[in-house]
Amino acid sequence: MEASDHPHDSTEENQTVDVPVQTAPSTFHANKDFEADSDPMAKGPEVLAKGLSTMLSTIIRDFDCRAQETFKSQDQLCFALDRLTRDVEAIQRKLELNSPSSLKEAYTRLS
Repeated sequence: MEASDHPHDSTEENQTVDVPVQTAPSTFHANKDFEADSDPMAKGPEVLAKGLSTMLSTIIRDFDCRAQETFKSQDQLCFALDRLTRDVEAIQRKLELNSPSSLKEAYTRLS
């Protein structure tokens, strides 16, 4: 076969050449941590969520503490009212035994 002046007419035309292709890693996945560190807007929602969580946990802790103090205060008040009620009932019994008229007089003065 004669050699042709045309470059596509060579006998090596049907041969394949393996060329190694190196693919770059995906920018989104490989550099995700780097981009998140360098871009403050990428961290915005996470920083906001953490800030809100910290603030709310402080508020909830404060609320729980105050609710517990209120419960203790109400318990002490209930105990004091029960004691005063018993004392008043004891005084009433003594007054009824000693003089029923003085009890009626005390009730009329309170009214």
